[in-house]
Formats: sequence, C-alpha cells, structure tokens
Amino acid sequence: MSDILNVFVSSLNCGKLALNDPPTIQHIISKCDHSMDYDYFIFGFQEIISLGEMGNPQLIGSKLSKLSNLLIEQLTLKYTIDHNNPIGFELIATNHLGAIGLIIIAPKSSTGEDNTSIIKLNVRCGYFSSGLKGGSYVRLVTNSTKNKSFSTPIALNIIVAHLTANEGYYVKRTQDIEKIMDELSAKKLNGYEFYKYEPTIFFGDLNFRCTATVTDTKYSPDKIESVLNNEEELTLYLNGTNPFNFHELHIGFPPTYKYVLGSFDEYKSQKRIPSWCDRILINDSIYFNLIMEKSSYQSVSRNTNFLMKTDHQCVVSTLSFEFSDDTSQPSTSGTTISENEQNLLSPSNSLRHIKNSKIDDVNDAQDVYGDTLDYFIGYGCWLHEEHTYILYFIIFLIVSYVGYSFLF
Repeated sequence: MSDILNVFVSSLNCGKLALNDPPTIQHIISKCDHSMDYDYFIFGFQEIISLGEMGNPQLIGSKLSKLSNLLIEQLTLKYTIDHNNPIGFELIATNHLGAIGLIIIAPKSSTGEDNTSIIKLNVRCGYFSSGLKGGSYVRLVTNSTKNKSFSTPIALNIIVAHLTANEGYYVKRTQDIEKIMDELSAKKLNGYEFYKYEPTIFFGDLNFRCTATVTDTKYSPDKIESVLNNEEELTLYLNGTNPFNFHELHIGFPPTYKYVLGSFDEYKSQKRIPSWCDRILINDSIYFNLIMEKSSYQSVSRNTNFLMKTDHQCVVSTLSFEFSDDTSQPSTSGTTISENEQNLLSPSNSLRHIKNSKIDDVNDAQDVYGDTLDYFIGYGCWLHEEHTYILYFIIFLIVSYVGYSFLF
C-alpha cells in the first residue's frame, strides 16, 4: 500500500507588518479542506517585519515564536469546532532570513514521540549578499506523523522565497530560483539533488509579472487562462528551461498583486500591472505523485483589516503526495543512491551538514557579511524612520571626513 502525505501551504506578504490578528489567521486556515487528514501545516511569510527591524534577527525570531503560538491556538480552535474533537498541535520548525519567515506545525503524535529529523538553511539573493531577498529552507525526514506510520522514511523539502521585485527583472528572478536550489543542493547538502527524488515545495512572493498592458481589471476565467498562458513570466519559465521540474496546480483566481491599500479588490494598475506574484510550486518526480483530486490551489479574499493593509493577496494550497512502492532511488549517474544521500534520507541520523572546509569557509564569510549588511540596512532604516536628523548628521560626518581626507 502506498504512503500518503497531506500538507496545507499558505503564503502571505505582510506588507512590513507583524501578523498578530486572530481574525486573519482564522480566515486563512478556514481554507483547509475539512475532510483532509493533514500531516503538516506550512505557513510562509514575506515582509513580516519592517526594514528598520531587519537588523535584529532575534526580533523576527521572537515574532515568529509568538505567531506560531497564535497559529497553534487558532488551529486547535478550528478543529475543536469543526470536528467536535479537540486535536493538539505542536510546532515542528521555524526558520527565517531577513524579513522572510517559515513556520511548520503538525498535529501532535498520539504516542508523544517525535521521529522527525530537521535541517534548516538559508540562501541570500539580495544585492551584496543581503537578506532583502532569498529563500529560507526546512527539510523534514520522518517515519510517522500523528497516527500514521510510513513504510519507509519520507522526506519533505520546503522553501519559502522572496525574489527580486519590479517589472523588467525576469532573468534575475529565474537566477534567484536557480541560485537558491543550486546552493542548497551543491553547497549545503553535499551535492544531493533532493528535488529529483522528494517532494519539494517552492513558494512565496516570487514576484513574476504579467507583460501585457491592462485596461480592464475584471478577470473572467477565460481572461485568467489567456493572460497566464500568453503574457505571464513564471508560466514562461515553467514551460521553458525549468531545470528543477517545478509546476503548479491550475490557477483559477485573479492576480494577487498589486492591490490598493485599504481596498477589498481594487488593483493599483496605473503603476503596476496586476500580476500573480504569490505562488506555490511543486516538483515532478517518478518517486511520488500528486493526487490531483485531493489537491487544491486558491487565493484568500482580502476581507480582514489586516489583509487590506498589504498590497498582496494570500494564496493557499492543499497538497496530497502519494509515494511509490518502489523505494529504490538511482543517482544521477544511474547507479544506486550514494551512501551520503542515504544518510540524508535516514531519520535515525541527525541531518547535519558535513564539513567541507573550502565551501563552508566561503558560506560562513558570506553569511557574516550578509548579517552585518542586514544590521546596517536595518539600523539605517530605523534611523530614517524614527530619527531622521541623526541619520543626516551621521551622513554629514562621513562626507566631511571623506572630504577632509581627500583634501588634506
């Protein structure tokens, strides 16, 4: 009998605001399939803090912790009401990079045992290795979830991303995807190409745009299909090179960006072409199937005060993966999977990055540099927002010092 893994995925660009609004959480999780026995609930966020807060990684960690508790509280309430059968939930993992956050929650195991191995990684795509853009990754490997045991260990790869913004940067966005995937595989997982063998969810504010000039922002099903098939960047990428075999479920909802702040469904089309920036991608592989009749993809209406304060629209997806009975996995060379890859697959081993001095030294240096840059970006924005006169005075001192050094 095949193993089944069911997940709920949500992506929301918070518009640089902290999400602590129970009605918004309730509205998002109301899109869960009532009949689905979920193994994981995955919540991805972009711009979950302001730029002025980005220089303090402890701050976003604290905010994600509070948000995790709120999500668990609302999930417990939802399942108590919907099923008249209280279910406990627990936090499996969080990860973050810059203003990008990832939270993974699961129903509590009936045995109380946690058989999940976890690895967390980040890849920076912002200018000068900043965390303004990039991807935050969590890899799960488990033998069981809640009351379900799997015949073999199952791995799930989750990447929430915020890619390069603005029209005209299609190539840079595709380069961001490839940098994130290549660095995770080649530099941080010792060359293990996880996306060839295991479910990989790549989602978030991917920022791909439509290329056509829009005069009518009313989107019928026929218009949605026509624009997506002929005038949309990510569809072009998925139907083209697409080296990681990503695809997505059918889109039947209007563009998710750019909305007028404070509006329910009004696009700011005079400045930005309405686009499907917020997306949830999954990979193709011969080792698992997506059960289409149990999977879904939809946007979440902007009918809470918080959701109307962001110019994006939340998207959610239910994904049901069925794993092949044949668990033998060939490597890219056509032989059996390597011992190192088997170690990564095994939940009995801790998922650790095996030290490669040259690669790790470069990664460590980039991370230190990126963290330092994030600190100065955050502190500079904080000064600009809260104490503009201090920022101008610091700039004046720097310019004066450089000028003095140059002249004398």
